[in-house]
Amino acid sequence: MRVNTTITTAPSFMAVSTAQAKAHLRIFHSLDDTYIAASTSGSTSIITTAQEMIENYCGIVISNTTFTSVYDSFPQNTPVQGSSGEVYNGSSYEIALPRSPLVSVTSVQYVDTDGNTQTLSASTDYTVKSYNGIGRVQLLDGKSWPSLVGGGAGVVTVVYVAGHGSSATAIPIALKHAILMQCSTLYDYRSTLSPGQQYEVPGTIKALIAQYKSGEYQ
Repeated sequence: MRVNTTITTAPSFMAVSTAQAKAHLRIFHSLDDTYIAASTSGSTSIITTAQEMIENYCGIVISNTTFTSVYDSFPQNTPVQGSSGEVYNGSSYEIALPRSPLVSVTSVQYVDTDGNTQTLSASTDYTVKSYNGIGRVQLLDGKSWPSLVGGGAGVVTVVYVAGHGSSATAIPIALKHAILMQCSTLYDYRSTLSPGQQYEVPGTIKALIAQYKSGEYQ
């Protein structure tokens, strides 16, 4: 099942503030405020870049964000039979959400055989589970995935929220500290020492945030 994921609603905050970053960097002037500044508007500030680097390395979302994941089909409707004859609901039986940790699922929609958009019911059609933060949309017992319009991509759409908190105070301390440490690297090395060197996440930071590494990020 191919998936394309986009941001529906960007986060309204960064995990650390400009003031916190300046204190960590021991900067007591305002000349570099624009370069440092926390921004959710897609700027090239080092706070924004550092947070994105930590997210990409861990395969997680830090500040709560609304995503739309579009699939070209539903999963298969039948459980998987294992090599020993056991029957279980394998990963192909459920919709895996590529951004984590999952907070909530807003909607699951599909295009039916008549070309009309329909919405599945969270109370009667599916349930939402989270395993180590990875969100899964699973059919309720006795239910089957509906038939879809043929020959089209993007016929199943899931809107959901993922992240570690809805405000900066809710973000785990280790992730905040990792962002501040990465800010130091970006601030100190503004030009290329060797290809890509200053853009790597240093080993100390990797050890700090190892517990948050998901390994699933598409």
